Amino acid sequence: ADYQHVSALSKRLIDGIFSQTSHVVLNGDPESRYPGCVNLSFSCVEGESLLMALKKIALSSG
Repeated sequence: ADYQHVSALSKRLIDGIFSQTSHVVLNGDPESRYPGCVNLSFSCVEGESLLMALKKIALSSG
């Protein structure tokens, strides 16, 4: 049940981000990954700016 819940949340996050910008890449295999860890690369975005703007989401840059 937890895996399905985390998968649904992951899909919602990814779909929401992809619906807002075309400057994003989902890193890793979309089918064979742990859905609780979403790894994205954004072009044309400075990592530090993203970290400061999204304070309620656990992020890393680099």
